[in-house]
Amino acid sequence: MAARRLLAILVVLLLISTFAAALAPVREDDSTTSTTTTQPADPTDPAGAGARGGLVKVSIPADEGGGSGAQEAPIVDLQPGDRLALTVSPESPGLVELRDLGLSEYADGITPARFDVLLRSAGRYPVTLDGEQIGTIKVSNE
Repeated sequence: MAARRLLAILVVLLLISTFAAALAPVREDDSTTSTTTTQPADPTDPAGAGARGGLVKVSIPADEGGGSGAQEAPIVDLQPGDRLALTVSPESPGLVELRDLGLSEYADGITPARFDVLLRSAGRYPVTLDGEQIGTIKVSNE
């Protein structure tokens, strides 16, 4: 008898939770990204994107053959304290690395690699796709 009551209570709770989940709003996916490359503004501009501690969004499209070819690998100039939201979109699958920062992520033609990094110290950090350099993050106090 007690088992039936427990089972009935569990079924009622299951129905209530199912109904609540059906009524809950669906959360929109924020995974859409822009394919434009955003460079920080002039450091003398206090309201610019390059202001200390600002968010800088950068997208690097990695073509077939990586960074070699006619196009030179882009250099992204930042200041210590900037937050970098980096998206790398290769045409073919590969491992994208920010090796000097200890970060790596797999990417392919459908799913880009995304990095969100707070850059605290000055330096040059290569961005590589399967070992080939496709860009550089340059952090300096200038």
